[in-house]
Amino acid sequence: MNWDPDLNRGQLLAFWRGGYVLVLVNTGTDPVPLPEGEIMVASEALPGGELPGEAAVWLHREP
Repeated sequence: MNWDPDLNRGQLLAFWRGGYVLVLVNTGTDPVPLPEGEIMVASEALPGGELPGEAAVWLHREP
């Protein structure tokens, strides 16, 4: 696991699992924009390309 210094800030936790899986956890209540990537699994629906508050998503993407 490696933290992503560009995305990991404020209410958003972002880390890499392996080389191509980016995990995002929104610990706040406001939605945050999603970076590009193929959605593997999400804890909530992702309307409008945003990660809702109190939700998580696993994305497959190039580092």
